[in-house]
Amino acid sequence: MIPADGHGPKSDLEMVDPEPERHDDVCRRCKETPWDELASPPLLMKQVLDITEPHVQLRSSSCRICRLLAKIKPPSLDGKACSLLAFSAAQALSRKRPPTFAHSDSTLLFVSADPIGLKTFKSALQNGFIGLSKQGQQFDVGILPMDPNAIAFAKLQRCVTYCRERHCHLCARPAFRPVAEFRVIDCRDPKQSIVTAPATCRYAALSYVWGDASEASSLNGYPRVVADAIEATMSMELQYLWVDRYCIDQNDESDKRRQVSQMGSIYAKAEITIIAAAGTDSTYGLPGISRPRQQQGRETINSVTLLEGFPHVFYSAKESVWASRGWTYQEGFLSPRRLIFADRGVSYLCSGMCLSEYEKIPLGMTTRDSTALFGSLIPRSLDRGYRLSNDAQSMLAEYSRRRLRYSSDALNAIMGILQLLEGHGIYSIWGLTISGQPMLHWHHENLSKRRPEFPSWSYLGWEGHIDIDNDVDYRTRASFQVSLGERAREPHFPGGALPAIAKQLKGLGKDAPRYLHMRGPVINVPLENRHWTDEERLHRTTIDLTMKHGHHRIIKLDDTPSDGVYASLRISTGVRMLVKAQLDKPDFRARCVVGITLLHSSSSTSSFEFTNNSNWILLVERRGACYERIGLLRWRLHADSTLKVARRDIVFTTESGELLDKVVLSRKEEPLWFTEAKTKTVVIG
Repeated sequence: MIPADGHGPKSDLEMVDPEPERHDDVCRRCKETPWDELASPPLLMKQVLDITEPHVQLRSSSCRICRLLAKIKPPSLDGKACSLLAFSAAQALSRKRPPTFAHSDSTLLFVSADPIGLKTFKSALQNGFIGLSKQGQQFDVGILPMDPNAIAFAKLQRCVTYCRERHCHLCARPAFRPVAEFRVIDCRDPKQSIVTAPATCRYAALSYVWGDASEASSLNGYPRVVADAIEATMSMELQYLWVDRYCIDQNDESDKRRQVSQMGSIYAKAEITIIAAAGTDSTYGLPGISRPRQQQGRETINSVTLLEGFPHVFYSAKESVWASRGWTYQEGFLSPRRLIFADRGVSYLCSGMCLSEYEKIPLGMTTRDSTALFGSLIPRSLDRGYRLSNDAQSMLAEYSRRRLRYSSDALNAIMGILQLLEGHGIYSIWGLTISGQPMLHWHHENLSKRRPEFPSWSYLGWEGHIDIDNDVDYRTRASFQVSLGERAREPHFPGGALPAIAKQLKGLGKDAPRYLHMRGPVINVPLENRHWTDEERLHRTTIDLTMKHGHHRIIKLDDTPSDGVYASLRISTGVRMLVKAQLDKPDFRARCVVGITLLHSSSSTSSFEFTNNSNWILLVERRGACYERIGLLRWRLHADSTLKVARRDIVFTTESGELLDKVVLSRKEEPLWFTEAKTKTVVIG
């Protein structure tokens, strides 16, 4: 049982011992700084001194204290008015404000270009900080020295125990069934053989980058990262380790399919997941085991020790090769408890807390706020009262950022996430979540590459990051009907509700029908490549909008249009609206394509409104007997309290293409492109 203060037996790291002082290499400013006074933690954040020097000047200074300050003032702050600020370590590390604890505190220093306020501490999370402590001072909250060659596994074990005892609802994974018929590495076996996992097996899982380099073998033929993970597993008092490359028979396709289908469960049921967030491949190993970690900067002045605290582990993880790979997303997301190995130390992360080796804080003071930076990289909560659908879109968008060595893995590598969503009643088809209607309003900000193994209407059918508008409410009425089927046949489920269809197709994966039969308003959409002149960029259009009750509202389009491909939509006689297209494909040529309106309305009819509604048109092009998606139109004209701005990259012209100074519109009248649309069925593959 772990006490609320989270401390085990006293260790030699309970206080920071000072190093021998030197006084002949400290500048006047640092000599005159009241370090002894600052070592007493302030109740509120306060300014210590101004730092005007750029990073390189501090780094090359003859003053050893200034050189230490350079570590927490990166080049990104050059040219900005920066201050060195002092803050309570207890408030900073616990994220509690004001403090409500009775523990001995210490002081943190960090550099910020922001005025003192709620956002100021973000600089410390991103750039790091310096902990202060007087000679002989003992504290419960602060920065500790980290052994560059040895990991504080006892501390990490206490974190795991605390999570199991206190985070039952936060970190449980009830949506996943127990893992069946899988193999693990027996770490205590001298040969470290691969064995069938015993019943009720407690095991660690490894999440790492295979890499393209030929793997240098270490003990028993495993690459360095696996050998290090075996040592870490035993140091965490576990016997078994699961590693995909070795515990799945890579030469047995049947075994691969079976094991890949339960990878979500494997990571969700692991006691811990070891994340190798350092290096580029499996030969790098785990810092702190087979290679040293980065050492903290440390100086002593006037019997006060200044000790570097590294930036929040989120930034190391985010910038790692590990965070760029497709398979590792679900591995990190689904794991209940993670040990993140980076060059700056090991950090513990679950849904309830994040704690690094160099951070000293009673576990009872940790909060979920310490995990906030990870956003869609970990689930905020999976308890009964949480609507996971709120985050489903951001999860899929984050996954689309990742790279895959084999494009055919795109569905398998997200299967565990989709299984998690299914456990909460959110079903999917070809990776596309279904909430009333399929999530078709995704778009690419940059051109991407087609994955022919997957349907074009699914984001899995494309390589590249997608954005998903978050203002869609699929509980309202859509302007189209949709079902699934084969290319030129009637759909398998005519008239059926798509969520129910998706539930029936659960588990089919790539064997699910891949053709989307959409029936709704269809229009022809002319596309043209526009390069605006300087005069056209400066042009401004005013919209005179007649509202429902007859009064007028003036909307000024103040944004400058950007060059690109625009769709031309007829608004009224003599008036066209040009909307920039979010294209998926790079091989554009001016042409006319087909548009399917994805308009949503809260009324009983699919009415169109110029303001306060977001509007989408799915762009498709014929490919043989069916169509393929090529992009999306999206816009919103919204008259806010300042009577300004709509959506960027909307331009109003005459039929001949001349820019209009003024456009008269009415919310009572639907645009011609909408009224002239024909109801058709379009089959999209």
